[in-house]
Amino acid sequence: MSQADWNTTDRVLYGIMCSGIALWAIATFIEACRTRPKVQMMVLSIKQPAIPGPDESDESSSAAE
Repeated sequence: MSQADWNTTDRVLYGIMCSGIALWAIATFIEACRTRPKVQMMVLSIKQPAIPGPDESDESSSAAE
């Protein structure tokens, strides 16, 4: 293709391709934003019970002594 010999078919195909890439990028971004807080909440909920556990056992062992 030189400067301006775009056919209607070329324009339609190029538009479909660009819109598909744009929709994919938007969907990926939205999915990443929606799943990120859930992953952080899962990690925090896993870490929170593990932190008080050793603290309580340390306090109970020091109280027993």
